[in-house]
Parts: sequence; C-alpha cells; structure tokens
Amino acid sequence: MGLKKKTSKVFEVPRSTLKDNVNNKKTEIVKLISALLGRKPALPHDLKEEEVSYCLIMERKFWGLTTRSIKRMAFEVAIENGLTCSLSVQQGRAG
Repeated sequence: MGLKKKTSKVFEVPRSTLKDNVNNKKTEIVKLISALLGRKPALPHDLKEEEVSYCLIMERKFWGLTTRSIKRMAFEVAIENGLTCSLSVQQGRAG
C-alpha cells in the first residue's frame, strides 16, 4: 500500500487532497497543518461552549438528553441569535 493511500485512510483525508498539497511546492507545511477542513461551524465557539456546559449540567442532573433534543436546542439558539446555518425549519432542529 502506498504512503498516500495509507495516510489517506489513517487520517480520513481524500487522496486527491493529499496529492494536490504534496505536489504544490509553494504551500508551507505549517499552513497545511493548521488549515481547517470541512464545513464551518453553525454556532460561534462561545455559544457552542455554552451549549456543551448546559448539556453536561443536564447530564449531572440525570436528565436524558437525546441527539434530537440537542439539535432542537441548537436550532432555538441559532434562531434567537439570528444565525443562518444548516437549519431544518420544517423539523425545527439544526442539521
């Protein structure tokens, strides 16, 4: 198995992305390592941290939170703060 193929599987990065970045001599390694991949987060970091702390408090109080309820809560937070993100308005929850 080639190095690019193995690296692609280990880090779950498409081989074409690895090839492009390896073949591009102008790209610095530091920029490649620190690059954020994937979709941008729907909620800002501070709101996300607040939601996580709330979920941990609810867990300590033995309130059963499901993924559906957490998505609904994220949807409500996004609507209250006027954020546009991957929202499912018909279902009333975040994507």
